[in-house]
Amino acid sequence: LLRPYPHFQDITVTFPAGYSYYHSMQVSVERRMSKGFTIQSAWTWGKFMDGAGYLNATDDRPEKVISDQDFTHRFAVSGIYELPFGRGRTWFSTMPKAADYVLGGWQLQAWYEGQSGEPLGFGNAIFTGNLADIPLPKNQRTELRWFNVDAGFNRNSAQQLANNIRTFPSLFSGVRADGINNLNVSAFKVIRLKERLRLELSFETFNTFNHVQFGPPNTNPVNAAFGSITAEKGHGQRQLTTGIKVKF
Repeated sequence: LLRPYPHFQDITVTFPAGYSYYHSMQVSVERRMSKGFTIQSAWTWGKFMDGAGYLNATDDRPEKVISDQDFTHRFAVSGIYELPFGRGRTWFSTMPKAADYVLGGWQLQAWYEGQSGEPLGFGNAIFTGNLADIPLPKNQRTELRWFNVDAGFNRNSAQQLANNIRTFPSLFSGVRADGINNLNVSAFKVIRLKERLRLELSFETFNTFNHVQFGPPNTNPVNAAFGSITAEKGHGQRQLTTGIKVKF
């Protein structure tokens, strides 16, 4: 009976009623290549809001809410350092050519990425507590209890709502999934065998410290796994790769 024309079946209509806006502060620092060292870093502190969907079918305007693409902080830094060992370099510049093949000419590269997690929502949940009690301090969060499941959620499946006007927001800026905390480190070396013949060696590590990065927790209050995490993000476990390339 809440539908404006209940005698019609579902009608799909597309019209430009949504909106979004984004505000941020962006800072970058760069040191150009000098003495074999260069570094680039960037930090973004932002907020992304949108109104791209309706909370209820009878609403006259989209819900203004934090975007699921909002990441409060993002920091990235990358650098290259040519180790000062080997022939023609600062240290051991007169080492024998055979020793230079092993010790000289190495270059280190590193990339670090840190990012806040995405906002979480709990669907059409019945909540009678204080919203400020849902997030847990960082030192209390675990993969089995990512947020406070006892903050006021009704977890009785027989009492859940189905035909109500919803007021509970779809996403919360203060309750977020795990973020990104990832470091990749690589080492490269070029050996010039002849004027037009070069041998390139590489050793690369992805997720160098093997730091686990959790996927989003279960946010269905009537699910037995409510508040727990059962998967990782796409970065996965540490990976090591080696490579040899001949250029001529």
